Amino acid sequence: MNDTTLPNNLRLDTVRAAYQAGHLSPRQLILALREKAAALNPGYHLFIHLLSAAELEPYLIALEGRELKDLPLYGVPFAIKDNIDLAGIPTTAACPDYAYMPERSATVVEQLIALGAVPMGKTNLDQFATGLNGSRSPYGACPNSVLADYPSGGSSSGSSLAVALGVSSFSLGTDTAGSGRVPAALNNLVGMKASKGLISTAGVVPACRTQDCVSTFTATAREASQLLGLIARVDPRDEYSRRNPQWNDASAFGAPRPFRFGVPRAEDLEFFGCAQGPSLFGDAIDRLTALGGEAVSVDLSPFLEAAQLLYEGPWVAERYSVAGQLMEDNPDVVLPVIRAVLGKAPSVSGVDTFRAQYRLQALKVICDRALEGLDCVVTPSIGRPVTSAELTAEPVLRNSELGYYTNFVNLLDYAAIAVPGAFMDNGLPWGVTLFGRALTDQYLLSLADAFQRQTALPLIGGDSPSLPAPTTAARNDLARLVVCGAHLDGLALNGQLKQRGGRLLEATQSSADYRLYALGRWPAVQARYGACGQGWRGNCRGNLGAAKRRAGLVSDRHPGTTRAGQSAAGRRALGDRFHLRSLRSGGRAGHQSSRWLAGTPATKVNRQGGMLGRAALCAIPGVIHKPCETPSPLPQDPVDTCGAGRRFACSRMRYARHRKCIGCTGLFVSNADRRAIHSYDLHTYALRHSGPLFILTARHESLLESAS
Repeated sequence: MNDTTLPNNLRLDTVRAAYQAGHLSPRQLILALREKAAALNPGYHLFIHLLSAAELEPYLIALEGRELKDLPLYGVPFAIKDNIDLAGIPTTAACPDYAYMPERSATVVEQLIALGAVPMGKTNLDQFATGLNGSRSPYGACPNSVLADYPSGGSSSGSSLAVALGVSSFSLGTDTAGSGRVPAALNNLVGMKASKGLISTAGVVPACRTQDCVSTFTATAREASQLLGLIARVDPRDEYSRRNPQWNDASAFGAPRPFRFGVPRAEDLEFFGCAQGPSLFGDAIDRLTALGGEAVSVDLSPFLEAAQLLYEGPWVAERYSVAGQLMEDNPDVVLPVIRAVLGKAPSVSGVDTFRAQYRLQALKVICDRALEGLDCVVTPSIGRPVTSAELTAEPVLRNSELGYYTNFVNLLDYAAIAVPGAFMDNGLPWGVTLFGRALTDQYLLSLADAFQRQTALPLIGGDSPSLPAPTTAARNDLARLVVCGAHLDGLALNGQLKQRGGRLLEATQSSADYRLYALGRWPAVQARYGACGQGWRGNCRGNLGAAKRRAGLVSDRHPGTTRAGQSAAGRRALGDRFHLRSLRSGGRAGHQSSRWLAGTPATKVNRQGGMLGRAALCAIPGVIHKPCETPSPLPQDPVDTCGAGRRFACSRMRYARHRKCIGCTGLFVSNADRRAIHSYDLHTYALRHSGPLFILTARHESLLESAS
C-alpha cells in the first residue's frame, strides 16, 4: 500500500469516516503510515523508536472483532513523546544512558489504547524535556516541518512533527514551560496544555514534577476538545491528579458568545526584532474582536516576573532531581547545554526555595486579579522564530526568547491553547496562545476553534477546516448573580465565585423591607430523606408553622420538619406570593418539571433528565456552594426572609443527592432566635457556568435590577 491510498489527512473524523465507508482497515492504515514514517525519519529524526510491524501486531489484533461504534478512537494512529511510558518499549527521555524498560504504560497511554488508538512509536525530544527548540537530542535535531533552516520547536519536537508530517492523527507531548505550545506554533498545529492535573502524568519522566502536564498536538481545536473529554480523568496513580468539573467537560465545547479578552500592554510585548510580529498580532486581535470579543489591556509584567522563577529560581533544582545523579556519576552522557542549565541547581538552598514560593504566591494573587472579568488573555505564541544557526550560536539566549510568552503558565496554574494564526512571508507558521484560569480548558478550546475557523488556514493535507461549526453555545456563558454575606468581595466564601470566573458588576444594598436575620448557634438534626434531598428539623412552631403547613412545606405528621413541597397548590401559592422565578427548569416523562426546595424560596430543582447537575449553583442570598461542599462556619448564621416573615437559614444549607439530583434544604427558626438586619450589602456578579443556575428575584426593584 502506498501513500496515494492514504486519506488526504488523518483528522479524527476523516479516519473514522474512511473506516466506516470500508475504504481501508486499521491494519492497512497503520502499516502504510509506518512505511511513511520510516522514510521520513532519517531526515527529520522524529522517532526515537518507531514500532516495528511485529510490535504493532498486538494492537491491531486487539481491534479485530471490535466494533467502530464501541471505540471512539478506533484505529486512530498516535505518537508518544519518549518521556512517556509505553509498556515493553524503552523510555529514554532522549538520554540513552537513562533508558529503562517500563512494564506498564503511562495512564494516559493506557486510556487511549483502551479507546482504540494505536501507538506508532516514541518520538524525539529535547533531552529530559529541557528546551523549547528541538535541537537538544543525541538522536538528532528535528527540523521544522515547513522550513528546514528553522527548528521544529521543543521539547516535544518529534511529537509535533508526527502530526505535521502526516504520520499520526494526534500525538502526546509534555508541557512544563511551553514544550507543547512552541512546537505547535512553529508547525501550524493546535497545542493543548490543559490545566495541571486534568491529564494524568503517571508514567511520565518528570521535568518539574509539580509543574508537568501532558499535552496534545492536533490539527484542529475541535479534535483537542474531543481528546480532552476522553482522557481528563482522576487517576489514583497520580498524586497531582485533579477532577475535571462538569462545566469543563466535553459538552461545554461550543460556539462562544460575546467575551472579553486581555491584550498585553505595548510595553510588555516583545518580538525580538521580528518585523512582521506586531502586524500579525494586531490581525489576530482584530479577528477575536470580529468574533464578538472585547479587548482589554493587561499588565503582563507580573506574569513575566513569575516566568523568571522557572529557570532562575528553585524549580531548576526540581529538574535536577531527575537527572542529577546521572550527571554526577557520568556527566558526559548528558548534553553540555543541559548540564549548563541544570548545573546551578545544587547551589539552591531551602531558604531560596521558600522565598521563591512566597514570591510566586504573591505574583499569582496579582495575576489572578488581572484576569478578573476576562475570559482569557491572548499573546503571541512566540515572539520571533529563530533559525537553527542562531540556536547553535546562542543556545540558552535564543531558547529563552522562545519561552517569553509560555514559561509562566504552569507556575501560575493556568490553562493554555496555542492555535495557528497566520503564515509569515517566508512561509513559516505563526500563531497565538489563549490562556486563562485553570479548568476553563473547553471554553478556551471553543474560542480557539472559532478563531481557527475564521482564519481558515490550510491544515495538514492542504485543506482548511471543513467540519461544521458548533451550533450550540458554549455552556459556560455569563449569568448574573446577586450575593450577600460571606460571598461579598473580599470575604471568606468569595473565592467560590472567583473559581467560576466571577466578575463583580455592581455593589448595592437590599431594599428596606427585605430582611436578613443573624442567628445564634443551634443544633440541627436530620429529619427525613426525600425525593429531592434531605429534610432538616429546626424550631418551627406557632403561626409560622401553620402557614408553612398550608403551603405544603411542613409535614402534618412531623410539624417541626421541613420538606420538599409536596403540595402543588401550596407551591404555586408560595411562588405567586413571593414572586419566585427560575432561570431554567425542565422535565422528563414521569417526573415533575420542577420542585420547590423546602425553606429556599429562591430556588427550584431542575429535573431535566432527572438530574440537577454536579456543577449546578443554587443561588440564594449569601449562599453559593459547590455540590456536597460544607460551607465555612460563620460567627453567626445568616437567615433570609422574603415577604411575610418566611425564614430560612442560608449558611446552614446541606447538599444532598438522590439519583444524581442535588438540592439543598433550609432550617426554619423561631422569632426568638434571630436578630434582624434591615438593609445589607449586595454584590452582583457575572460568572460563567454550565448546567442549571438559579437566580433569586423578588418584587423589590433593587433586587430585580441586579438579578434579572
